[in-house]
Amino acid sequence: MRKKTQAVSLSIVIPVFNDEHHLKHCLESIAAQTVMPSKVIVVDNNSTDSSAKIARQYPFVRVVHEKQQGVVFARNKGFDVADTDLIGRIDADTQLPPEWVDRVLAIFEQTDVAAVSGPVGWYDAPAKSFGMFMDKSIRRITWRLGSKDDAVFLFGSNMALRRNSWQKVRDGVCTDKNVHEDIDLAIHLLRADLPVAFDDSLYAMTSSRRINDPHKQLKKYVDIYQNTYRVHGIKTTSTWPAVIIPLVAHFGIKLIKRGYDPETGQFSLKRFVDNDISPRVHPMG
Repeated sequence: MRKKTQAVSLSIVIPVFNDEHHLKHCLESIAAQTVMPSKVIVVDNNSTDSSAKIARQYPFVRVVHEKQQGVVFARNKGFDVADTDLIGRIDADTQLPPEWVDRVLAIFEQTDVAAVSGPVGWYDAPAKSFGMFMDKSIRRITWRLGSKDDAVFLFGSNMALRRNSWQKVRDGVCTDKNVHEDIDLAIHLLRADLPVAFDDSLYAMTSSRRINDPHKQLKKYVDIYQNTYRVHGIKTTSTWPAVIIPLVAHFGIKLIKRGYDPETGQFSLKRFVDNDISPRVHPMG
């Protein structure tokens, strides 16, 4: 493990919209870090639940508000507020392993990358190790199959970048709701000759709640994924694993998840019958 000193400073930015059921666990995972971040910025994006109240219970958290609805605007607000050397970016349903901050600091101390992202597993679904393996494999394949242009990506649930790199591309990033803000950011960094990396060792866990979405909603999400490259004039074939696999596996995973209790790690017929896995309300509708 890297020596526990902070040669550079790090803020973690968390866009939040009605995430009261996940935010506490996210912030607890930050509180348990072996090296604490310099700052944690929760950007409340018009939540109508107790998300902001939960965030204020943690003394290391600064809560700011962004009125314009959408994760890209909340992200931009958080990144602009951060005044540290590095900016970490996670979601409200992300849970970080204890050495995540330490690992981020090490990556940026040892390399000249502008931004880095890593794999993500599901903490509330069965076969967690297999899920992490699949996510890591899909992202690695995407990275290796593509050219320099069409393989680039960042994953908003688990990423970090240099603040000075953000400042260089800040005014050019897209705010279109039909563009994934994290991939868009990666493309703008690449076109500014700022290197983006994928690091297997920088892993995190997140909720499988997107699996609750109807197939039509998931298809829309995947279409936006492809559209993000298209609007930037990038013709990509390397993204097919990240497109085809989730759509094909969606029904089966959703069916399995219905009978699974993440608290006990057990399946039950009663839960399968009674469980109401309603889709989440997405920030952009």
